[in-house]
Amino acid sequence: MLSMIAMVCALVAFAVCAVCVLLIWRLRQSTQHTALALSELDSRLTEHKLELKRMEQRLTDQARRSAPVESRLRTNSSDMELTVGSTTAAPSKLSITERRHRVLSLAQRGLDAHSISTTVGVSQGEVDLIIGLNNLT
Repeated sequence: MLSMIAMVCALVAFAVCAVCVLLIWRLRQSTQHTALALSELDSRLTEHKLELKRMEQRLTDQARRSAPVESRLRTNSSDMELTVGSTTAAPSKLSITERRHRVLSLAQRGLDAHSISTTVGVSQGEVDLIIGLNNLT
């Protein structure tokens, strides 16, 4: 009877050891899979970092290139304010070409026909005609 109990204990111990070995084997596989996934994620993260650096460089280049244009726009905007605000222009001294150029320039800046006619010193009808002939409406 004692040998029977010893055999059962040995079988139970063997089964427990087998289960432990199986669990360790699965844990090792899971660890290897996780390590592989982490390695893949690390390489993707590195690729994204490189892409972000390239984008940052492109944005810096674009900002550098657009700075002079923005400066000119600010200058033109302040010139436009001065032009719109000044009523000291001598409209009779402007040639037809100069009037046309000023009308088109102000129209391209977004002024309405009434403001342009007041600024340049010509009739609103002439402003409408110049804008209409140049398809700016």
